Amino acid sequence: MSPPSSSRVGKIPPSRSYNMARVRGDMDTLYERKLASSLWHRRIRGYRRRCKTHLGRPDFCFHREKVAVFLDGCFWHCCPLHFKLPATNVDFWRKTLADNRARDLRQTRQLRRGGWVVVRIWNHAVKTEAGMLRAVRRVATAVDARTRKLRRETRPHARRRVFTR
Repeated sequence: MSPPSSSRVGKIPPSRSYNMARVRGDMDTLYERKLASSLWHRRIRGYRRRCKTHLGRPDFCFHREKVAVFLDGCFWHCCPLHFKLPATNVDFWRKTLADNRARDLRQTRQLRRGGWVVVRIWNHAVKTEAGMLRAVRRVATAVDARTRKLRRETRPHARRRVFTR
């Protein structure tokens, strides 16, 4: 059996393309697990992981409060501090990463139009304990603000009691 000829380089068999299209990333990254653990330990509950909204799947979703939390990776979402464009296949990566950024902006804009609060956190921000604490505070602040707003909106108006003798 001889090695594949150089004429096959660049031609991808349909079966390979099909298989690669079905590969999905890890749904439970290290930083998502750490953030979930920190939220739980600080008694911030009521979220679902990777739940469906009308515009995708936030990493953490507080449906009742309408708060969507995205934990963005530095590479895939082009972090301004850590992103470095790969040296090979530059055109492919530029288009792919630009599409990711456009999707992020579109999702954020549409969720906000729908009345959601969107919290976006960079992966590098939760690597340290201090960064994790800041991220948890951001989430807690958003959830608390929405909870207070919901309570005000759903509180029945106090009726004035009239006492007669």
